[in-house]
Amino acid sequence: MFIPNIAQDQPSGFYSTRVSSHVAWINSVISSNSPVAPAASFNATPTSGLWPLTVTFTDTSTGTLTNRFWSFGDGATINTLSNILAHTYTVPNTYT
Repeated sequence: MFIPNIAQDQPSGFYSTRVSSHVAWINSVISSNSPVAPAASFNATPTSGLWPLTVTFTDTSTGTLTNRFWSFGDGATINTLSNILAHTYTVPNTYT
C-alpha cells in the first residue's frame, strides 16, 4: 500500500494461495462454453392470407442451439441451421 507524504513507513500485508489448488473452480467461472438449455420461440409472418401463402418463419429461441427441425403442419419438414426460412402453403387450411 502506498501512502504518500508520510515520514515513516506503514506496514501492510498480503495473502497468497496456490492457484493450482483452485483450478477447477477458476475454469468453471471463466468457461462460457457450457451448453444452455434451449427455450423454443419463433415468429411467423404473415399468419393469414390468400393461398398459396408464403410464410416467413424466424427462430427467436434462446439457449445453445445446434440444429433446427421445422414441421410446418402440412406434412413438410426441414432440418436446418438457418434461423430464418420461408414455406409456402398451397392448400387452404389452419396449420399448427
